[in-house]
Amino acid sequence: MRVIGVNLFERISEPVIIEEDEPLSKALSKIEQQKDRCIIVTKGGEYVGILDDRVVERVTSDPSTTKISSVFERAPVINSEGSLFDICKSFFAGPYKALPVKDGDKITGVLSRIDVVEALINAGVLKGKVRDYMSSPVVTIDEKATVAQARAKMKNSGVRRLVVYGDGKLKGIISTYDLKTKTVRPKEHAPFVKEKHSPEEAPISSLMVPGEEVATIEPDVGLMEAARKMLDASVSSLVVVEKNEPIGLLSARDIFESIMSQEKTPIHFSGLGYEERMVVDEIKAEVEKEVEKIGKSVPLEYVALHFKKYGRKYSVHARIKTANGGIVSVSNHGFDLQGTIHGLMLEFRKIAFEKLKTDPMREKRRKLYRGEL
Repeated sequence: MRVIGVNLFERISEPVIIEEDEPLSKALSKIEQQKDRCIIVTKGGEYVGILDDRVVERVTSDPSTTKISSVFERAPVINSEGSLFDICKSFFAGPYKALPVKDGDKITGVLSRIDVVEALINAGVLKGKVRDYMSSPVVTIDEKATVAQARAKMKNSGVRRLVVYGDGKLKGIISTYDLKTKTVRPKEHAPFVKEKHSPEEAPISSLMVPGEEVATIEPDVGLMEAARKMLDASVSSLVVVEKNEPIGLLSARDIFESIMSQEKTPIHFSGLGYEERMVVDEIKAEVEKEVEKIGKSVPLEYVALHFKKYGRKYSVHARIKTANGGIVSVSNHGFDLQGTIHGLMLEFRKIAFEKLKTDPMREKRRKLYRGEL
């Protein structure tokens, strides 16, 4: 799957570069201007990482005294000679809105995930339906809930956005970014200054993206059409609705996952932090061991694990595709990463075996295999 003919790199934007020893306050206005892009962080002129608006969600210190070196994200670099598959893999590795492009030893620009989605559309390589790759179930919250309740639900569920629902209708969507940036007083110059008067009791309806502005899609629509809708609406995710009820989310990352599943690579990781990437071999060995056990009873096509870390606690979400085309989603949380993964795979094994028990064709296939029919 080569980039040639797709003209992907014609869409790269000029890189905005800042040194890591600069204060974060110097980067804030640039972050706002970039929106779906990112800022390149360097050390002595050499690339070390990126900054994007996700930094707004996690920084609580004074931006004028916070060095960029303490908050930037270590992120992969896209090689201008790489394949479209390699680019999808880089974006799938983390929650990146954009990544730097390197030509030789020089950073030549920035490529956004929506640019890559457009390239996949032009290449005609998207297959399957929305329901095959959407994240489900979707985490919802009532439109009458408060900011404090939304924040708590995001933390407990390990998600960054909630679908707002009420009176049997989709009312909107709210993200951690909305909670961080829209609960400050207008006179403040940055979203990091602590509020004197807590806005935690404000209704989320005053902060959410309203329902009429939320892009939706039905589960049986083809992935190609969903990607086009994502592109037309200039969004990186769609709310999946069935009979007017939200049942899932389809993100650009899910589209990248669909590409990797075509390559038949058995295990994919995404969202690993810098420290976790240092021990990725041990993590992979643990997953492979469990997958081998499960695969003896339930043939698997691929396993995709997404990692998040909240303080010292890990959240791991797995999507596992079985040979019959079914998708099983499992999540687990814990303070020990390998223990969390082990518990997650045990839960999947339990769910998979329960499905086998209720499969009416299982006994017939077993007898055919033994030559009893």
